[in-house]
Order: sequence, then structure tokens, then C-alpha cells
Amino acid sequence: MSIHPDKTAYRAVDACGGVFPRAQTDYDKGFEDGHDAALSAASEAVKAVDELTADLLESLENALSYIERFEDVRDGDYGVPEPNEAMQVASDIRASIAKATTANSVGISEGNEPK
Repeated sequence: MSIHPDKTAYRAVDACGGVFPRAQTDYDKGFEDGHDAALSAASEAVKAVDELTADLLESLENALSYIERFEDVRDGDYGVPEPNEAMQVASDIRASIAKATTANSVGISEGNEPK
């Protein structure tokens, strides 16, 4: 699994471009300082969230490995096999892991990082 806290922070700060207060009267220098401070604060916040996300994903993967041994089908309506509860839960966990992994792997393209 790949988590990119800096890339997420860049997206967060760039999405708010120009919203942060300017630290000095010199427009360019003030904006740059404000942008850097916002990037630093956003990066720290994202790192904490990403650490929690990594822990949660690890827990989901552990739960999935346990539940997988109980996956099976059962007789459904009119004798058509249906997934049992363990298979349904395992499917939901796999979807959540895939969604979280995809969300964390989307990053900014090379060369677009703020200066």
C-alpha cells in the first residue's frame, strides 16, 4: 500500500491557493511564506490521518484473512446458491480496502509540486 501525505497536502494547499494570510507586505514573499506555512500544517495533519488510515487498513486486512476461512455459499431462493454472511462481509472489506488504497494512491503529477 502506498500513502502519499505530501502529495495530499500539496493538493489541499493548492486547492485553497491564495486563501492563507500573507505574512509580509511584499506580495510575492508573503504569499510564498503563507503557502509554505499552510503546506507544512497540512502535511502534518495529513500524516496523522494517513497513519491512522494505514492502521485501519492493516486491521481490515487482518480481519479479512480471518473471515476468508468461513466464506462459503448457501442455498438461496429456489435452490440458487448465494454467498453466506462471511462471504458478504469479506466482499465489503475487500471493496473498502480497494477504495481506500485507490484514494491514497492518487497523487499529483511530477513537476507540479509547489515551490
